[in-house]
Amino acid sequence: MPNRTVVALALCCLAVLGSSARASGDPDAVRRELLQRINALRGAKGVPAIALVPQLDRVAQEHADEMAARGSIHGTGGSAAMRQRLEKVGYAWSEYTENVSATNGDLDDVFQAWRTRNTESYERLLSPAFTNLGIGLAEMDGTAIYDFLLAVPEGEEFGRRIESLKDLPRVRAGVLAATNAERRRMRVPALSANHLLDRAAQAHAEDMLARSFFEHRNPDGRTVRQRADAQGYTWMGIGENLAEGQPTVDEAMAGWMKSPEHRHNILDRDFTELGVGLAYGKDRKSGRYRVLWVQVFGTPR
Repeated sequence: MPNRTVVALALCCLAVLGSSARASGDPDAVRRELLQRINALRGAKGVPAIALVPQLDRVAQEHADEMAARGSIHGTGGSAAMRQRLEKVGYAWSEYTENVSATNGDLDDVFQAWRTRNTESYERLLSPAFTNLGIGLAEMDGTAIYDFLLAVPEGEEFGRRIESLKDLPRVRAGVLAATNAERRRMRVPALSANHLLDRAAQAHAEDMLARSFFEHRNPDGRTVRQRADAQGYTWMGIGENLAEGQPTVDEAMAGWMKSPEHRHNILDRDFTELGVGLAYGKDRKSGRYRVLWVQVFGTPR
């Protein structure tokens, strides 16, 4: 899963006059104007537009309403409370940041204050990393509260992290080369790729993702032996390594080499052939994003 990052909440309290769109007006109209202004600034900087996301709107609105009811934008409950709000609406994130502005002025004042008094938040607003936005609007004793919640969806970050895995033949060649490099260091003969073992390994990787498990034995009780048989591979010896979560070939290999059992398979001189399987995506049961690696080692009969 992607590493999760929380950027600290920024508070901006203004005391200026104005009469443009206010938090007490039509909320959808105010959100549209804010989004238009933000994307105009992003466009001028060559940054892709940010999108309003209903789930984030709900979270930001709930927080804005809580602050208005409490009569203060301080003491917000911190990152733990925000994580609970995001979890409640089912938004999976890899990073988020929140900016709260309280003003009796207009929208021009909000943006001007960001530029001049809260430059760090202003830079985040224009950062290409953040692609989703939620806006909460509330009134507190005649003061407008604007809650801006910027986020990176987990799936988007996951896609960036596994970019190098999208060419499966290249990944397989990389795993084979890395495996043979380890064997060469120990003066063990190199392995050869075998397409039947590739198919056995791939079927197991995809099955683990589709049925939400991580085991050598699948829910039907089948092991690597039966999976190799099903692909028509006639073997004298068979072995299997599994790994989960690593976004690159090098990291998967490093994890295997740190484990005595996996290292033994990699360096076993009785094995002469290798198949590689890889599956990645969202687990339907848990909702987590997963990367699943399979090595199948074989000695043909």
